[in-house]
Amino acid sequence: MLVQHRCLRHATGGQTLPKPHCRLRCAKAQQAGPATGDPTALAMAWDSLGVVHSGLGEYRQAIGCYRQALALVHELKTPLARALMIIMLTEHGDACQATGDLPAAVEAWQQALQVLDDLGWPDLAGLHAKIEQASPPGSRLPGGPPRRESGPNGVGVLARA
Repeated sequence: MLVQHRCLRHATGGQTLPKPHCRLRCAKAQQAGPATGDPTALAMAWDSLGVVHSGLGEYRQAIGCYRQALALVHELKTPLARALMIIMLTEHGDACQATGDLPAAVEAWQQALQVLDDLGWPDLAGLHAKIEQASPPGSRLPGGPPRRESGPNGVGVLARA
């Protein structure tokens, strides 16, 4: 995502660095964050570190970073914080999916959809599709269309809640 790349560029001082170097820069930003008194900047540093961990396949570490970021941004009520929350919840869900924790992934994606709905924004990240793919057959998506299943002879039917 564009914001994700901006966060990573911000965390690396605008440089293109190998991911292990990005991890060090993100850690420095985390240490400096409390001194600045800017919870948004600190949340973005945690999120950036989560992105780095995800890029390295270190999904459990990424999940911890996303949780830290979400805890910070959850307290804020600004439009920027709400937009960041959508991104962070989506990334958190993706990392949970990568570890095989589909219920946690679906929960994070549903929370992101709720924020999108609260803001009146469309689902440009394809969250409905991610939830449908990760949900058990026959489940109904909140706020979305019923799930399609194969009926007799392989014909698609709509699942009922």
